[in-house]
Amino acid sequence: MPWLNEHWTKIKSGSQKAYVGARERIRTIKFERPSNTILVWTGSILGTFLVAFVTLNILLANPRTGTPMVNWAIGTFGDKAARVQTGHLEHPFSNKFVLRTLSWPGTVRAREIDVHYDLFGWLPGRVWANEIRMLDGEILIASKKDDEPEGTFNPQQWVNRINATNVDIRFAVNDEQRTINIVTALGSFADGSVAAEAVSGSNRITFDGLHRDWGGSLKGQVTARGDNLKDLASIVGASAPDTPPFNLKGELSMQPQAFTVENLSGRMGDSDLGGLVKVSLGQEKPFLTVALKSNNLDFDDLGVVFGIPVGTGAGETTNVEQEKAKEIYDRSARLIPDARIDFTRLAAVNADIDFEAAKVVDGPIGINAITLKGTLRDSILDFEQALVKSGSGDLDAKIRIDAQKDPADTRATGTLSNVAITRIIPTDM
Repeated sequence: MPWLNEHWTKIKSGSQKAYVGARERIRTIKFERPSNTILVWTGSILGTFLVAFVTLNILLANPRTGTPMVNWAIGTFGDKAARVQTGHLEHPFSNKFVLRTLSWPGTVRAREIDVHYDLFGWLPGRVWANEIRMLDGEILIASKKDDEPEGTFNPQQWVNRINATNVDIRFAVNDEQRTINIVTALGSFADGSVAAEAVSGSNRITFDGLHRDWGGSLKGQVTARGDNLKDLASIVGASAPDTPPFNLKGELSMQPQAFTVENLSGRMGDSDLGGLVKVSLGQEKPFLTVALKSNNLDFDDLGVVFGIPVGTGAGETTNVEQEKAKEIYDRSARLIPDARIDFTRLAAVNADIDFEAAKVVDGPIGINAITLKGTLRDSILDFEQALVKSGSGDLDAKIRIDAQKDPADTRATGTLSNVAITRIIPTDM
């Protein structure tokens, strides 16, 4: 034990001396101060940057000096032919550029544009513009080349909030120019608060809650009103028959080369309508998917498609096409109307069609329900089921309309059962 105590005392004494020595050596360490040359160069660089930043902000805030600088930037990084009449920062050190009378040939023009930019927009998760305000302008969306990937415009990548008034969107579909006027658009894509109203011809379209979902689709609520669905379909390059005035709403999803409206509801003429409509543009012809149902169909609203007599009197919701069909029928002595159906529209699209009218009112010969299921491929309309029900009998048929020929070749086969012939023509049979 004495021997163990003696060695333990030596170990503690050595450890203490080592600790004291290390502490003293740390205290005596002297950090070398940076050389005066490094300090001078660092200060000069920072000072030069600060002076340049202040000078640049002052110059950009003055319209007389800011406008040439803005035009130089647009011409260098954009198009040499593009320019603004005036362009400057709202005030020194502002993050808002004020542009007036912008002309960018083939791309955009505007009477007023204000851009709230983000200096750190290049970082992941940020956008280049916190807000863009545009008044009285025009945006041209160029057609994509064959080797360019297709996709819908991703506004969330470039701008958070938009504030647009009276802006024309011009684009080409099937080599035909289309124009949609954005009456107003206001809100944030990031939080899905964008509300907009657009007009094209007699059609008025409103959007609410537009946002980009995780899959890349631009989604929101849409309401469409107009005189004829044919005109609305032509905006996206599709084709539709003449219809009565409509007021419909649904859930919009814009995907690469596809427009879908689900949970559709509203009215067309004096009939209710619901279901789904989808237009796909990624093929040689637009492809239309229609799955619609009417719980209470006024036959007048369907008759205009086939030139069948329609009611156009007081209390009826009609348009020019319906009134014209009625006038032609009234001038004719035929039981079956001598109407010319525009089968060229069948050549414009391919389609899958599923339509059900659970109840029909004001139908000829007592028609009270209709079901149509068929396909349209290369101008051939093929209804695998055309079921027409009446109070005294049913017609269950297959109808094939070949519009590749002129005139179109129509063939129908089916069964007619329990029908009172005297309701169609006077006869003793």
